[in-house]
Amino acid sequence: YIAGFSGQGVIENRKWYDRISGWMKKYGGITIFVLAFVPNPVFDIAGMVAGSLKMPMWQFLAWSWPGKCLKMLLFALGGAGILKLF
Repeated sequence: YIAGFSGQGVIENRKWYDRISGWMKKYGGITIFVLAFVPNPVFDIAGMVAGSLKMPMWQFLAWSWPGKCLKMLLFALGGAGILKLF
C-alpha cells in the first residue's frame, strides 16, 4: 500500500495497473477482499494500486483483514483435516 501511495509514477505505467485499478474503481473494497482471500501474489499489486488510488489505509485494512483471516482459517482447517487422515 505504502509503495503505491508514495510511488504512483512507478506503477501507473504498468499493463496490470489499468486492469486492477478498473476493478477497484468499479467494485471498490470487494476487489481487495477477494484478492486477499485467494492465495496469489496479485494481492501485493492490489495493495500498490489501492495506495496509488489514495484509498484510505483504514479502508484497505478493513477489506484485506477479513479476506486474509478467512484464507488462513481455511488453510488451518485443511491442515487439521489432513492430519486426521494419518
